[in-house]
Order: sequence, then structure tokens, then C-alpha cells
Amino acid sequence: MKKKHLIFLLFSMLFLGISTFVKAQNPNVSIVRVEIIGLKNNNGKVLITLFDKEKGFPENHKNALKSSVMEIKNKQAFIEFSCKPQTEYAIALLHDENNNGDMDKNFFGIPKEGYAFSNNYRPTIKSPSFKQASFKASGEKMTLKLDMIYF
Repeated sequence: MKKKHLIFLLFSMLFLGISTFVKAQNPNVSIVRVEIIGLKNNNGKVLITLFDKEKGFPENHKNALKSSVMEIKNKQAFIEFSCKPQTEYAIALLHDENNNGDMDKNFFGIPKEGYAFSNNYRPTIKSPSFKQASFKASGEKMTLKLDMIYF
């Protein structure tokens, strides 16, 4: 009789462990962690937008799938997004040093504040297209390290 109880207990533990593992590995969600590196100071905040389509990328945050504001601590900031696996996304961010919600530019249109794009795309004359900055959510937790650009 004790052997049956032991087998039942082992089977129950195995089943519970497998069902917990399956729940933790949700195939419908990919976690995208975005780490901002190269911030030159702790002033202001980092504004980030996540796009899942080309329309509005990168300037029109009203067309973004998600927008968020990140606090800066020790010249670092990070955020995590829940995304659909195997879906194309692109990120644009701004180091809004003076907290006015806009990218400040000089007389010639050159940004006065730092910015970055997914794929660490470094624009030459104009902002990247969605395709140039896009990445595919992998279906599991992934980390993107975005380098700030300052002039």
C-alpha cells in the first residue's frame, strides 16, 4: 500500500512540475528587455516608443503601439515590453534632458538631445525607416542594448 502512495506522490509532483513549466513558458508572449547605454547624465527622462508598423515611425508617437517614460539612475535606464512572438517591431527613444516632451534641435535641425533606435541604427541624413530599425520578437525573453547618440 505504501508503494502505491509513493508512486502517486511522485506522479503528482512530476505532473505539477510539468504544468508549472508549461505555464511559465507562454508561447504567446515574448518579453523584450530594452537596456539604454551611453546616457551622458541623469537629467530628465528617457521617452521610448515601440512600433509594430511603419506608419508614424519614428517621430509620431501617437501611432506607436506602446509608449513609456523611463527614469534614469546612474546614467542607466531599462524597460520590458510584452510582445507577440515572431512579430516585427521597431523602437525609437529620446533622452529628454529638459523634460519638455520634445526633441530639441538647433537652428540647422541637428538634435540637441540624445536619441537611439533599435538595431542601433545610426542615421546619416534622416531617421531610419521601420525596416531599417526593425527586429523580430523571438518568442522568449530577449535583451536589446541601445546605444545613445549625442552630437
